[in-house]
Amino acid sequence: MFSRSPMLMAFIAIPLALFTASAHGNKPHKKAAAETSSTATTVSATVTSATASVSNAHDGDHSSHHHDSKPVPGEAVQGGFPTLHPLVVHFPIVLLMLVPLVQMVSFFTLRKELGFTTLALTLLGFVAAYLASTTFHAHVDVISDAAEAVLKQHDLYAEWTVRGAALTLLLKLLSQFLVQPRFSRFTLPIEALVLLVAIATAVAVGIAGHHGAELTHIYGIGPQGNFLETH
Repeated sequence: MFSRSPMLMAFIAIPLALFTASAHGNKPHKKAAAETSSTATTVSATVTSATASVSNAHDGDHSSHHHDSKPVPGEAVQGGFPTLHPLVVHFPIVLLMLVPLVQMVSFFTLRKELGFTTLALTLLGFVAAYLASTTFHAHVDVISDAAEAVLKQHDLYAEWTVRGAALTLLLKLLSQFLVQPRFSRFTLPIEALVLLVAIATAVAVGIAGHHGAELTHIYGIGPQGNFLETH
């Protein structure tokens, strides 16, 4: 057992270090919007006709530009997904919600095989959550104050998801490779602690996912690249 201690310490150090780090430090960018209005005065029938003609031509150009720059609902966006966040983020949602279920069975049976299953699910869920909130995090451009408030809640619970997954992984590593082989009398308490942290992490990822769906389906952020920063 002690011959594996360097490898075990490496596995423990990685989630412990990432547990203390923030999931991401990006903040949404807000830009000011300007509104203008103008009035026209009719001087003669000739001037009115000329003004109307110029105005119609300008409106036609503006409508054409607007149509070209904004995606049409139901039509595909060229270039595929503007961000891979929707793809990556589904992995921690599924994996980290499975962890408490497997850990609960493992807690009552204390089967070592189920312990390794819990470890594998937690590790994969932690890596996916970390990538979804850092490398594949979607950055917004212009959003309303209400949408920004929801986004902050989404980011907060996403951060706690990463921290919870890291803590679950750390505790399960200690239980599986240290406590159970050498300090068996502490097995049940630490396994119960793993279960509680795993449940809390599943709750966090569920709330983060709910706010993400709210941003997408209520505020329209993300579909066809709407309100996302382009690089």
